[in-house]
Amino acid sequence: MEAAADDGPVLALIDAVQWLDEASRECVAYAARRARGPIALLLAGREGYPYGDLEGISSIEVRALDHVAADELLGRSSPDIRGEVG
Repeated sequence: MEAAADDGPVLALIDAVQWLDEASRECVAYAARRARGPIALLLAGREGYPYGDLEGISSIEVRALDHVAADELLGRSSPDIRGEVG
């Protein structure tokens, strides 16, 4: 990743971290702890799974929007979309 960051900022996204096997999660945690420079790792996982091997990595909990907030966000970002979304 650091070599790629020589050309510009790098964002690595790993979704569904809860489904990674233990060895893969250890590799991700290793890379996240040692990333330097213009590198960001975004790890996304579901609530209710153990993430002890990722301790020590900065985290922010993002919760679901309620229906009113979701409708407002959709209206602002995509005003041409109308109708009920469920």
